[in-house]
Amino acid sequence: MRPNGIHIHNGLLLVCCNGDNSVKSVDLKTKQVKIIARLGQGILDGIKTDSSGNILVSLNAGKLSRISPAGQVQKLLDNSPLEINCADFEFVPGKNILIVPTFYDNRVIMYRFTK
Repeated sequence: MRPNGIHIHNGLLLVCCNGDNSVKSVDLKTKQVKIIARLGQGILDGIKTDSSGNILVSLNAGKLSRISPAGQVQKLLDNSPLEINCADFEFVPGKNILIVPTFYDNRVIMYRFTK
């Protein structure tokens, strides 16, 4: 499984799994494990949910994806060509602000998402 990022949302433990590059949910009551989505190669790290129930997941190479409740993956950010990494992050749902510590170049970057 090789879990990394974790987040609790609506009775589910959401887990970034680097063993198979997937995001899984674990029902906290039944302990049932489900694969929500598979992401591309890379190290999955940060995970949060937005106010619409989408799951935001970062790959530390500088990518951020949004997974819809139906499991559809959409790339939101790709800074890998610029070598701006994105590990764990914070998301402020009421303002749609993403805060990313870049960890290799000593910066914190903020992004605002529009709907």
